[in-house]
Amino acid sequence: MYFLTKKAIFICSSLIMLILLSCNKTEENWANIVLSFDLDKQIEKEIPFEKVFDEVQLVPLETSKESMIHEITKFEIYNERIYVLDARQRSLFIFDLNGRYIRKIKSIGKGPEEYTEIADININKYNKNIELLTPTRNMLFYDLNGSFIKKDNLNLGNKVVHQFANVSEDIICFYSFFSKKKLTIYSRSLDKILYEAIESPSSDIDGTVLQSPSSPFIESGEITYFMDGLNREIFKPTKDELVKVKIFDFGNYNLNLKYLKEIKGGFREKHQKIKELSSTSVVAFSSYRENENFIVTSFAFQNTFVNLIINKITKAEILFNEFENQIAFPSLNVKLYNDTVVTTVEPSYLEHYIPDLNSKIKGNITSIEDLEINDNPVLVKYKFTNNEK
Repeated sequence: MYFLTKKAIFICSSLIMLILLSCNKTEENWANIVLSFDLDKQIEKEIPFEKVFDEVQLVPLETSKESMIHEITKFEIYNERIYVLDARQRSLFIFDLNGRYIRKIKSIGKGPEEYTEIADININKYNKNIELLTPTRNMLFYDLNGSFIKKDNLNLGNKVVHQFANVSEDIICFYSFFSKKKLTIYSRSLDKILYEAIESPSSDIDGTVLQSPSSPFIESGEITYFMDGLNREIFKPTKDELVKVKIFDFGNYNLNLKYLKEIKGGFREKHQKIKELSSTSVVAFSSYRENENFIVTSFAFQNTFVNLIINKITKAEILFNEFENQIAFPSLNVKLYNDTVVTTVEPSYLEHYIPDLNSKIKGNITSIEDLEINDNPVLVKYKFTNNEK
């Protein structure tokens, strides 16, 4: 199925970058910087939930015969609607903000208004349309209520595409899991590829856990970024080039890409080699989200997840494995809206992602008692603790 789940620090500018980190930040200040961390000293195994979040809201997605979700591939919240992609069912479900089911897009076939598979979806903020991408380079357009508008075939050659983001009204970035050049920058108006970038260090890592199923594209205000997780670099795509804006530096724990060439064989052999690399290196980012106020990311290190939260206003940094009482931090299928982290969780796993019902955390976590194990997933909204009071 198509929907699966260098170290280039310029020494001459490092001092300037470090000074920037100690200054008051604007969104522009948070570009062209090195984010350095001492993982031996900074990682906390457990922290109190309320150190990060002070409110949790649960939004159960309505369960019915028409709205039954098999697996959430991706979701978007826009214009008082929740859009949920279930790629296995080849369906896009639409709910209101209370989780009530509205309708779904499911038009499987080869006709002018149909598709055979769904690779990705986005809400285009420039034309206010839903855009549905197929792996074979078709893009279908719908209004926000799910009514069909048109279907285009994109001039991308024979490239199979899996994820995309709108950089501007004209420019689209496509990401391909199995291409040697992972990133394709395309012009709508010219209907052609402008350039390709980000070469895979080894085709043997394609389809492994080193390749996160989470979108590598990040919207921060009006800017769209791209994350190259293996190189720990954040770029701003433009019509002419990729502009590097951030790099994560973990010192001796930075992954040496030459070791990726040793990942060969079957699934078990590859998994074992990646596990060995994880014991000594940061090997993969499961997600990266950023907006004007926060950076939220999770990465694999020493065979577990490390979660990193940076408050760009106060410059506070937190690195930790999990919350107290074995409460997990969401590290996959994560969105960042203003001061709120949003994810989706199956009812059977929900108790591992929210505090105890007797906690003093604000919200409606007691509604968990009304859920059935086979109900649709729950949208979970975590509001950051206001440490500026």
